[in-house]
Amino acid sequence: VGHNQAECLVSGLVEKIGLASGIVTFKDEKSDGKKKVVEMAIPNHKAGLDKVMELLMDPVDGPVKNPADIKCVGHRVVHGGEKFTAAAGVSE
Repeated sequence: VGHNQAECLVSGLVEKIGLASGIVTFKDEKSDGKKKVVEMAIPNHKAGLDKVMELLMDPVDGPVKNPADIKCVGHRVVHGGEKFTAAAGVSE
C-alpha cells in the first residue's frame, strides 16, 4: 500500500464457516488474476483465517512475503443479524 493510495493485492472469500464443506476462494489481483478455490472443513473463523494467511504467505504463489507488509484489511460481514444492521467501523 502506498502512502497516498490503497492498492488491492488480493481478494477472497471464506464461506460456510462451521461446516465440514467450507470454501476458501483467493484471487491474486497483482499477477495472473486466477482464482484458487480450496474446499476444506472450516470449523471456525480462526481456521478460515489461518488458511487465508497460508495462501497469502505461500513461498511460491503468495503475494505477501512478510506479514508486516500487510497495512490494511477490508472485511464485509454479510449476515450481522440483529447486532449489526448497518455498516460498522472496526478499529481493533
